[in-house]
Amino acid sequence: LSSSTVSSFGTREPGASINDRLERETMDRETKKQILATFVTLRHEVESMEDRLRRLESEAVLPPMRPGDGSQHTAGSGDRNERAAIRWMEYKDRVQPLIDTARGKMRAIMDAIGDLPDPLERSVLEHRYIESDTIRLLKWREVALRMYGDDDERDLQAVYRLHNDALDHI
Repeated sequence: LSSSTVSSFGTREPGASINDRLERETMDRETKKQILATFVTLRHEVESMEDRLRRLESEAVLPPMRPGDGSQHTAGSGDRNERAAIRWMEYKDRVQPLIDTARGKMRAIMDAIGDLPDPLERSVLEHRYIESDTIRLLKWREVALRMYGDDDERDLQAVYRLHNDALDHI
């Protein structure tokens, strides 16, 4: 999906272009579901890049200790620090724009969900697309359990109906 599609999906500002609003309003349910489903992968990607940035920064400040070879002289830690700092800065320069873009898309998705007037519709989308602890979407039974405390057929049907209504309104 293009970044403009995701961006227009979450357009909130009153001065948004008519084309952005029309694109958002004419998207079919499948496209909307695909955009919403990108949230968990974007979050996973951002967390992964940020973890690596923290590790590289830590190595730049305190490089990992290497066992000595028993000789009197020691290798200069300045070279290791310098190389680690360069690796950290190069990686940061490369991934920071990606992190910022991903965060913008995530914000657009959360804003679009937050703009729904019905709290139950917001809730079903948040449970399904935002609150997963893994890279997979929350299963429908789990969504029903969180919303209704049960996952019987009646509750599942209510979740499906709310989900479809929310997709129509987002």
